Amino acid sequence: MKLKNINNLFFVYPIFLFIVLSLASCGSGGGSGSDVSINAPAGTGSVAILLTDSPTDDFSEVNITISKIELLSDDSKVTVFSGNKILNLLDLKNETTLFSIENNVPAISYNKIRLTVIKVELIDKNGQLATKSVHLPGNGKIDLNPRQPFSVTPGEMLALQLDLDAEKSLKLDENKNKYNFRPVVFIDIIENVPPEKLLRIKGIVHDIDLINKTFRLCPDNNDLDSYNGASDDVNNNGCCITVYVSDDTSFFSSEDGGQPIPFKDLAEGSSAAAIGFYKTDSSINAESESCRLGLDAIVVQTGNFFKLTGTIKSDVDPVTDQFDFQVDPDQAVESVNPITVELQEGTKIYSTMGAALDESAIQENRRAEIDGKMVLASDPSLPDLLKATFISVDLDSILLDKLSGEIDNINHNAGTFDIITSVETLCVEIADDAQIFLITEDGTLVSQMITFEDLDNGIQVDIYGSNNSASGCFAADTVIAFESK
Repeated sequence: MKLKNINNLFFVYPIFLFIVLSLASCGSGGGSGSDVSINAPAGTGSVAILLTDSPTDDFSEVNITISKIELLSDDSKVTVFSGNKILNLLDLKNETTLFSIENNVPAISYNKIRLTVIKVELIDKNGQLATKSVHLPGNGKIDLNPRQPFSVTPGEMLALQLDLDAEKSLKLDENKNKYNFRPVVFIDIIENVPPEKLLRIKGIVHDIDLINKTFRLCPDNNDLDSYNGASDDVNNNGCCITVYVSDDTSFFSSEDGGQPIPFKDLAEGSSAAAIGFYKTDSSINAESESCRLGLDAIVVQTGNFFKLTGTIKSDVDPVTDQFDFQVDPDQAVESVNPITVELQEGTKIYSTMGAALDESAIQENRRAEIDGKMVLASDPSLPDLLKATFISVDLDSILLDKLSGEIDNINHNAGTFDIITSVETLCVEIADDAQIFLITEDGTLVSQMITFEDLDNGIQVDIYGSNNSASGCFAADTVIAFESK
């Protein structure tokens, strides 16, 4: 997957949407299964939808309401999610979270993914509704066309990884008074390979097995936030996730001031969040109430913990294991800002792409997101402490520029063209690994990846990249072509 953790002149980071098809029968995620009668001798599977996001410097919230997700074949369609879920995508920074699960997905070949989005709402950094509204072309129906069909196979795992880039998907109209939502989506069809990013699962602890080092996290139907992060429509029939524990897994309890606890002190029926890497779990049979989706946990938190986004303001003090952290606005921090963060025994530090790091990654001016418990100092001369349990550090944010205009003088052999903008004409070079998208609208909005050979003169494009000092041309990493039918 390309263009991770990048930022352009509008200071909006990508949003990533992952859909993982877990081919085992488990609880319903609010969908209705097949909408068309299908003879599917190969059997059925189940669909687990996972979501992840990266931060934005333009908005404090990007709220998107999804009402339906469908898989389409040549002669049928299958609903894998139905309902109204309002997601603040910025709550899912740097990680993945379970969205919903649907069973009885026919094991056939599909060639299209359809999203129905009924609203996108932007909240500015002052907590106010953005003055520019978001228009949904195509009546909110968005068809995503992978380059080749994909098949659901009984008893196996297939992952459809949808990487939805918010900044490139929000295009100002000609009058600059509103955004048009035209999704730019990276699609990867992955077999037996989990996403790179960490997965966060919330739920209620059940079936603790100290010998085999496992427990289950199950939905709490009385808590909207316990299962899927944000929802108006709780997944009442959601299945349980098996969490696998190793000697390196860290456990923390908010009731103990955010301090580390041993695995044996994990309590049945407690509310918990587990962070780790998901895995397929073929040991679970189709009749089980557990999902065929497991989690190799690196951190388990019981109780209530903060998750704060901000900027690191100092290196770690080798004596106190503390550093300063400037918390972003609108995060309900009552302490002095910047706050003091303390590393504990077992605090895990990872990159936003899921790589394990040590405390040397804590460097001034790096962006980070920190889980922890705020402990107020009893002595006024001492600082309040955020006792950290998990830290996600953005190691590399790349600044990209954007150009909009019309293609001219295209040279398919050389991989170049000119772009005629409103103020000038510039030469453009296309990187060998550039992502090229075509957005079309004909009743339904269609977003698909194409090749450079599919581009031609006269097409309107947005391009993202930076100037190449050697050639003097603009080096494009992403090209988005627009066409109305």
